[in-house]
Amino acid sequence: MRFILSTLLILLQASIVFSQSCLESKQLEENCSSYCFKILRPVLDHAASLQNHINNDDSKKIDSQSKLEKVERQLEVLQGKVETLERVNCKPSAGLQSKKFQKIGSKYYYIEENESVNWFRAVHRCHEMGAHLISLQNDNEFQALKAKLNVDRNYWTDVNDLSLEGEYLSHTTGFKAPFLNWYPSSNPDNKGGNENCVNLWNRQKTLRMNDAPCSSLLNFICEL
Repeated sequence: MRFILSTLLILLQASIVFSQSCLESKQLEENCSSYCFKILRPVLDHAASLQNHINNDDSKKIDSQSKLEKVERQLEVLQGKVETLERVNCKPSAGLQSKKFQKIGSKYYYIEENESVNWFRAVHRCHEMGAHLISLQNDNEFQALKAKLNVDRNYWTDVNDLSLEGEYLSHTTGFKAPFLNWYPSSNPDNKGGNENCVNLWNRQKTLRMNDAPCSSLLNFICEL
């Protein structure tokens, strides 16, 4: 028995040192007793299984690397398109120009003076035009736009606190609204506990920000 075990150890060491896939079954059967072969066979099968697993993992790594390279190429193409848009100052296409977008300051706006809709419908209408509800960034944008608006009307903006009361976010970006211009000082007052959307509203013949029920029917402004 000791002789057999010693023989097994020697054969195992030799198979590890001199062969990557061990000895093939037929070759081993020719050089080992049937008893020895019967004991070694499970070891060899397991080694072959491990090798196949390693090969499969390598294949998956190659496939993942190929997919990653494809995504990187797509990102490069997208970045090129963005840079092109920036170079032409985001000038709208002929289709959008037909929607009466006009350049005010550094941006393009569509001012809806006739249709009055709720806030959700206003969001949808702007998306139909390839735009979004107005997202004011600073007072300069506000002043330039205000000069073009009818002070007797109210207009929806993209600002809302639908997700968390009192936290006013831009629907366009999902981040905190960068510019707020409330009036009067009591605003936002969430009157009736149901004022979650922000509009530019007529107050003493000027337009300032006010929180209102999202179901209110108001005009709206779309921005490219």
